[in-house]
Formats: sequence, structure tokens, C-alpha cells
Amino acid sequence: MSKKSATILKLAEKVEIKHPLPDPEVEGTLLERGMYAVLLRELPQTKAKGAISALRKGYEDYNEARVSQAQELARTLAPKGKAVPEINKLLPAARVIKEYLQAVFQETHGLDLEELAADPVGLGRQLASVEMLGAEITSFLLFLAEGGELPVLAGSVRVLDRLGAMARTSSVRKARELLDPVVPAKQRLSFAIAMGIVADNWCDSRKPTCWECPLLDDCKNGKKVFKEWKVQQERLAKQREREQARAVALAKKEEARLKREAEREAKAKAAEMRKRQRAAEKAAREEAKRKEAERKKREAEKKKEAERKKREAAAAKKKADAAKKKAAAKKKAAAKKKAAAKKKAAAKKKAAAKKTTKKGAAKKATKKTAKRATKKNAKKATKKNAKKAAKKKTAKKAAKKATKKKAAKKATKKKATKKATKKKATGRRR
Repeated sequence: MSKKSATILKLAEKVEIKHPLPDPEVEGTLLERGMYAVLLRELPQTKAKGAISALRKGYEDYNEARVSQAQELARTLAPKGKAVPEINKLLPAARVIKEYLQAVFQETHGLDLEELAADPVGLGRQLASVEMLGAEITSFLLFLAEGGELPVLAGSVRVLDRLGAMARTSSVRKARELLDPVVPAKQRLSFAIAMGIVADNWCDSRKPTCWECPLLDDCKNGKKVFKEWKVQQERLAKQREREQARAVALAKKEEARLKREAEREAKAKAAEMRKRQRAAEKAAREEAKRKEAERKKREAEKKKEAERKKREAAAAKKKADAAKKKAAAKKKAAAKKKAAAKKKAAAKKKAAAKKTTKKGAAKKATKKTAKRATKKNAKKATKKNAKKAAKKKTAKKAAKKATKKKAAKKATKKKATKKATKKKATGRRR
């Protein structure tokens, strides 16, 4: 092994490969092998292989798996009869499968990598741009597509050029001619994956993060970038300090400004309070004056009202006294009138008594004569009534006799008519 070969391999050994290297002997299409490499980020090798076979059985094609839900994919990956917690453990792997299929579909407009394998350079360029695959997994797929040849990608060439291990070239064939004698056949895959990890994670074409790269000590370009980055960081630190100092000064200024504003505001508030106090005192004085004026006015009105009532009471008393005198005079006149009427009535009573005695004697005489006349009249009336009753009795007896005669005549007529009808009837029979 040459010195250059040893140094290059030592560089590759410094790169930590977090996931197990994919087995190049795994069976399946190029798409399935890429999926297997992706699954190694979530599952051990045996389970990753088992997941591929489970997907083959569970779906007619991988496009159906691509459009399925992650939960459905997890149920397909899980052995039959497994509980929900076991299925949930496979959800991250199901999401990785779905993301891988979607990324390949978007980049290649299909899910068949076998057609693209005819052009390894184009395949490497196309798949390396897929963020999920990067140079790491693309190196594995190129290794399989080219039958174990050393995978060469633009990112890996960039890393080796910056490390000073080879001159940069855009030709894959030239790069492979330079690297083939240096990298042993058994270590081609691990070397390509290690360089792909560096290219994906730290050795970006525009903004490399050399200060985080494990190959910093062996990379001239990285040391230069790191130095520049360090200077930049120091500059940024000083700038941050200046900005911090400026922010502190501004904060102090702002604090002083706020303090002055607070003092001004406090003074203005105090002045406003004094003004309000003076206005309140003035209003209180005016209110007191107004109340005093109203009190005096009410007292004057009360006094006036009391005098008016006094005058009205005096007038009422005078009127009442006059009324009493008038009533007393009326009473006196009425008493005189009553006494005169009594005298007059007594005189009338005496005259009436004399008249009644005369009339009584006349009445007695007339009563006697009236009694005698009524007795005579009563006798005459009884005689007349007796005569009328006798006449009525005789008239009744005569009416009864007449009715009896009529009845007898009718009976004889009926008998005569019966005999005549019998005779007629017997004559006809003969």
C-alpha cells in the first residue's frame, strides 16, 4: 500500500459512519436497495431486509405504497398479530419509506431506477441532489449500479480536492483513474460513503462548515476557512460587544430619558393637581356662597310667609267675630219670632176648641137621624130580596117541568119511528 493510499484511507477512517454499512449483497431492485440503505437509519439490517419483503407482499407496486398513510405502511411492516404499541414503533421507519419514495418520484418522475442505471453519471448527479439521499446513499446505489466500481461523485471529488488528495476534475472517468490505484477494492464502498458523509454534512460547495468537520486538521482549505471563520467569529464577538455596549449606553440614555420624562410628568401631574385643588377650593367657596344666599333667601321667604299667615289669621279672627255677632243677632230675632208664633198658635187653638164644641152637638143630632133612616132602608131591602128569591124559585120549577115535557115528547117520537121501521122491514120480508 502506497503512502498516498494509506493517508487517504486514514482520512476515511476519521469519519464516523453512524449507521451500519449497507450490505451490497442484499437482493432486490435498485429502488429497493436504496430503500434498504435508507431504512438502516431507523432499523437493524435484518429488520430492514424484512421490511422490504413485507412491502413486496403488501403492495402491488411501490407507487401504491408512496400514496399510502404512514400508519398503513407501519401495519404492513409489522408481523401479523402484533399489538398497536409494536406497530407504533415502526412508524418512524414507515415515514422514512414514504419520504424516500416521494423524493425519488419527484426527482425522476417515476419509481424505476433500473432505466437510469444505464447512465451512472446522470444517475449520480440526479440522486445526489435529493436531500434525503445525498452523496452518502447515492454512492451506495452507484456502487451497485456499476457492479462494484468505485463510486465517484462531484461532492466526493470536492472533498478530496480540498484535502489535497487529488486535483479537482469534472470528469468522472479521470477522477476514477486517479482514485482506483489508491483505494483498495474491499474498501471502495466504505471510502465512498465516508467521503459522501463529509460532502453532505460539512464540505458544502459555497458555505462549508470546516470548523465542525472531523478532517479539519488534515485539510489545508479547512484550516484556512477555519482561520477566516475564527477571525470572523472574533470580529462578530467584538461587534456583539460593541453592540452590547451600545445597547447598554442606549439603555442608559433611554433610562435617563424615561427618568426625565417621568419627572416632567410628575411635575405636570403635581401642577395639574394644584390647579385642580385651587379650582376645587374656588368651586367650594362659590358653592358655600350660593348655599348661604339660598339659606338667606329661604329665611326671608319663611319670614314673609309667617307675616302673611299672621295677617290672614288676624283677618280670619275678625271675620269670625263679626260672624258670631251676626249669628247672635239672628238667634235673638228668631227667638222673638218663635215667641210671637207661639202666642198666635195658642189663640188659634182656643178659637178652634170653641168651634169643635158647637160642631159636636150638631153631629150627635145628625147621627141619630141617620141611624133611624138606615134601619128603615135595611127593612125595605130585605123585603125586596125575599120577593126576588121567591120569583127565582118559581121560574126554576117551571123550567124543569118544560124540560121534562120536551124529553117525553122526544121519547114517544123515537118509539113511533122504531115501530114504523119494523113494519116496513117485515113487509119487505113477506
